[in-house]
Amino acid sequence: AQDEPNLAQYPEPDARWCVTLCERRRTMFTQLDPPIPLHVLGKGDGFALGVIDYGQEHNLLWVTAISETGEIWCAPNPEVRMQANWSMGRTANLASKASKEALA
Repeated sequence: AQDEPNLAQYPEPDARWCVTLCERRRTMFTQLDPPIPLHVLGKGDGFALGVIDYGQEHNLLWVTAISETGEIWCAPNPEVRMQANWSMGRTANLASKASKEALA
């Protein structure tokens, strides 16, 4: 059995944290092609490059490049919202609006 990774060294889930877990556990990583535009609450708009699925007892993690800062975040499913899309008839949701106001 492999040792569990020391996740205490990562104060917030980020790309290094996700890679560490993927190396240690059996996971499903799906690269998104094309990337999906979305909003990560508290971080901003970005593009999901991939999805990490640890199984039924865990949230999906969206590997997301934040447009404004260039940061890569692994955002848990409850923190991710689709962006508004006029052609699909989807307006910005209240959580995304509140998050954008807080980031401004």
